[in-house]
Amino acid sequence: MLFAQQIVDEPDLRISVPVPVLNKTSIEPDVCLTEGGGWLIWTEQSLDGDRVCARTFSDSGFGDIVAWSAHQGIECQPAIAALMDGTIVGVHAARRSGEYRLIARELVGQSLGAETVIWRSDEGLFHPRLLAVENRVWLVFEAVDASATRLMVASRVGGAWTVPVSIAAASDWACRPALAVTPGGVVWCAYDAYQDGHYDVYIQRIDEPGAPVKVSSGGYQALQPALTADLQGRLWIAYATNVNTARRDPWWLTKWCAVRCYDGEQLYDLPEQPERDVYHDDSFQGWEFPAVSLSPTGKVVLYGQAAHTLRLATCGADGWSPLYTTDQKHWGSWKPRARIVGSNPQYVVSMGLYGAQIQRIAFDGNEGAPPLLRPHEPVPARAVTTAPKPRPTIQTQTGDTLSIYFGDLHAHSAYGDATNDVDEIYHRYRDAYGYDFATLTEHDYLDGIILSPSELATFWNIAARVSEDGRFIAMYGYEWTSPAIAEHAAEGIRVGEGHRHVVCRTQDVRLASYADPGLRSGARLLERLWGEQALVIPHHTSWAGTDWNAHDPNLQRVAEICSTHGRFEYGGNLPIGYRRDHIHPDKFVLDALAMGHRLGFVGGSDSHGLRWHATEPEGRDSYVPAGTRVGWKEDAYRTGMTAVLASDLTRDAIFDAIWQRRCYATSGVPIVLNFRVNDHLMGSELATSTPPRLTVAVKGTAGLQAVDIIRSGHPFGGMQFVPGADISSVEFELFDRIIIPGEHHYYYARVTQSDGNMAWSSPIWVDYVTHR
Repeated sequence: MLFAQQIVDEPDLRISVPVPVLNKTSIEPDVCLTEGGGWLIWTEQSLDGDRVCARTFSDSGFGDIVAWSAHQGIECQPAIAALMDGTIVGVHAARRSGEYRLIARELVGQSLGAETVIWRSDEGLFHPRLLAVENRVWLVFEAVDASATRLMVASRVGGAWTVPVSIAAASDWACRPALAVTPGGVVWCAYDAYQDGHYDVYIQRIDEPGAPVKVSSGGYQALQPALTADLQGRLWIAYATNVNTARRDPWWLTKWCAVRCYDGEQLYDLPEQPERDVYHDDSFQGWEFPAVSLSPTGKVVLYGQAAHTLRLATCGADGWSPLYTTDQKHWGSWKPRARIVGSNPQYVVSMGLYGAQIQRIAFDGNEGAPPLLRPHEPVPARAVTTAPKPRPTIQTQTGDTLSIYFGDLHAHSAYGDATNDVDEIYHRYRDAYGYDFATLTEHDYLDGIILSPSELATFWNIAARVSEDGRFIAMYGYEWTSPAIAEHAAEGIRVGEGHRHVVCRTQDVRLASYADPGLRSGARLLERLWGEQALVIPHHTSWAGTDWNAHDPNLQRVAEICSTHGRFEYGGNLPIGYRRDHIHPDKFVLDALAMGHRLGFVGGSDSHGLRWHATEPEGRDSYVPAGTRVGWKEDAYRTGMTAVLASDLTRDAIFDAIWQRRCYATSGVPIVLNFRVNDHLMGSELATSTPPRLTVAVKGTAGLQAVDIIRSGHPFGGMQFVPGADISSVEFELFDRIIIPGEHHYYYARVTQSDGNMAWSSPIWVDYVTHR
C-alpha cells in the first residue's frame, strides 16, 4: 500500500508518511482526484532543461509516467484538474522561442491531445491555477505587463478555451492566486497584492465581475493565500502573516499560517492558535505557504511549511489541535508548494527533502464541529514612514563624483533552504530597509535538490521587474554549493570545495551548477564561467572551505568577509566571531591575500529568513565559545552589506564597481568609509617610489571604537577611541615610511564601532619601485 506507514496516528486523524512522486528531480506538484485515485503533475528538472510530467496514483501505487509537455527547456509551474466526463486538463507555463506561453493539454482516455497555447507574453506568465466545476474548468494565472503583475482569467467550456481577461485586482502587483467554488456555483479567487509597503490578501469573484474584498488588515505582511468553501457557501481563506502583538513590527521576519472566514458579508476570525510563536528562535521557526481544507465534520485543516519541515493543525468547536509535524525535521531544501484535494481521505502534495511528494490524510469518526467564529478585529501594526535618504558622495582624483550605494549581494528565499517568497525578499530590501540593491542567490544544489533552469528564469524575471534605475536594482545571481559537511555529501563527493555565489551582469550568463558532475570543484566552476560577465564570490570560507588555488583574477575579484555566519577575515577575529562547528584552517580571506590574490571585500547577509541565524539553540551554543557567537543580530538580513562607489544606480554601474573592487563591506549598517592611498580609491593598484600617503574618512552609525590600517595582514596604524566618547566621525592620514624597493604590500582600513558593527575597505595594492 502506498500510504501504509503513518507519521501521525491519532484516534481521529491519520497522516501518512510522505511518498516521493518520483525522486529529487521532481518539483512543483499539483493533484486532482478521479474515481479510485487521482492524477499528479509536476516539473521534472534537468540541467539540460525542464519538462512537465504526470502519472496516476491510488492507494495501491503509481501509474506510468506521462511526458505532459511536448518540449524540454523552460517548462514549469503545472496545474491539473479532472472533469466529470473523465477528461484530465493540465496547464503549465513555458518560455519558447523568446516568448512566454501558457500551454494547455488534455488527456481523454489514453489519448494525450495536442498542446494549445492559451496566452502569450513577452514579459512573463506564471503560477496558473485550475478549478474544475462539473464539466467546466476555470483558470487564473499571473501575466506580466510593463513590469506589473496582473491576474488573468479564462475558462474551458465545451472543449474550447475562452480568451483570457484581466481581473480588476487590488494593485498592479497581484500574485499567487488560489481558487474555490461555493455550492451555489460562485467561483472565487484569492490572491495577495503588494502596495504601500505591505502585502494584503484579497478574495474576488471571477465567474462574473466582482470587486475585491480585503481579507487581511492591520498593515502587516499577509500573502500566499489558499482557499476552500463549505456547504453553507462560506469561504475559508488561509494565508501566511507576520502579525506580532509584542513588537508591532510590519516587517517582522517570522510568519505564521492563519485562517479567516467570509460569509459573503462579514469576515470572521478563528480561535487564537495556542502554539502560535512568531518569536521562535530555532531552525524550524515559522509556518507559511499554506493549504487549507475542511474535514467531513467541518473542521478546518491547515497545512503549511515551516523553515525545515511541514506542519498540520485542525480547528473545530473545541479549538485548535496540536501542531503536528508531518515530515522529518531536517535542514535542507524545502521548496514551497502545497495543494490539498478531497474530503475523506484527503491527499496533499508538497515539497520535501526528496522532491515532490504526496500524503494521505484520513479522518475517523464523526466527532467535531466547525470552529467557533468571532467578528474580525484588526491588530494594527506600528506605523512606519520611510523618508528619502541622501546618498553619500565622494570625489575621485580626477574630479568625478561617485555615490555610495548600499546593498546585500547574498540572500536566500524558500526556494533554497530559507523562508519567504522571492518578490517578498526584494520588497523587504527596497521598501523596508531602504537598500539600493540586493541579490537573491539560491543554492544550485543542496542535499541533491537542484536549482532548475525554469526556477532561475523565474527568479531573474522577478529581479528585472522590481528593478528601477536610480531607485533599486535586483542583481541576477545564484550560489554554487558544494557540500559543507559529510552529512550533505553523496558517496564519492569531496567536502571542502566551499560555496561561491555568482553575480551576473545580464541574464545571458549560463547556470554553472554543482549538480553537473563535471563542475564539482572551484577550478572547474571558474573554467566553465571563463569569459562570462559574472563575478564569483567565495564566502564563509573557513566554515564550508574553499580552494584558494582555484582562482581567476577576471572572475574572482572580491570575497565576502562578513555574513550571518560571522566574520572570516582571519582566524580568531573579534568582536564578530565565526562559525566553529567545523573549521577549515588556512581558508580565511587574509590567507588568500597572502597567496597574492588581489581580492576586494564585500559583505552579504547569507540570510535564510531566520531570526538569530547561525546560533539556533538546538545545541550550537554548547560548542561556540563565549564571545564568538555569530548570530549577533535578531534580523539576520542585516548581518552583511556591500557598499559600492558608482557613478549611478544601474545594474551595469554596480557590476562595474564590484569588478573594479571599488567597494567595501560592512556588518549590515551603512557606515560611510573612504580609504585611499596617494588619493587612489580602494581596490586600486599603484606603484610608488616615495612613502605612500594613506587617508581615511569614516562616518559611522554609532560611536567609534577603533579605525585600524592593515598592512599586508598586520596592524600598521590607526586610531583608538575612549569608550563612551561617542565620536562617530573621523578623518586622518599617515605615511608608510618603512618601504623597501621591490616589495609589494596591500593596505585596507578596518572600522569597529562601539555597538559591535564593523566595516572593511577593499585593499589597495602598492608596488614599491626605485627612483627613475
